[in-house]
Amino acid sequence: MPAHIKPLRVNGRPKSDFEVEPRLEAMAHDGFDIQVLIPNNSPFYYDVDAELGANVSRAYNQAISRVLKKHPNKFIGIAAAREKAKRRPKDCFNNFYFSFGSEDSTLPDVVKRIGSSRLMIGSDYPHPDGTSPNTVSMLKARQGLTQQDIDNLLGGTAAEFFGLKQYL
Repeated sequence: MPAHIKPLRVNGRPKSDFEVEPRLEAMAHDGFDIQVLIPNNSPFYYDVDAELGANVSRAYNQAISRVLKKHPNKFIGIAAAREKAKRRPKDCFNNFYFSFGSEDSTLPDVVKRIGSSRLMIGSDYPHPDGTSPNTVSMLKARQGLTQQDIDNLLGGTAAEFFGLKQYL
């Protein structure tokens, strides 16, 4: 287990996979104001029974809704299983936004190739291969990124994408 993740673990597992308080603690430690909650896509695979997939998605969306109501302005929830895309991904590429880990070796090359205005940094909390609680410090120490790139990655892009004018 990476040294930077050990403080968030008990016997190799997250302090809590589903409780919000340890997540808030980790966010504060790492310097995040807001975190995007993205579902683990394994329950939403397209090869499961449609009714089961819809029920799992609905349960996920309701759980996230409860978190958002209890902790306003701390999280953004991404809803899950909606409808089949009408266009091919390559036809939409210029509309894609990407999340990278601060330790990703390709990050400076991707920034050089497409810029940082469609890139956001992710901590991948609470996964063992995530960078929390050192995401911000790791990114700031990266070579090959300008201050504007770092500002975009640490919130500028996300603030614009999610319409968080108070952070622009």
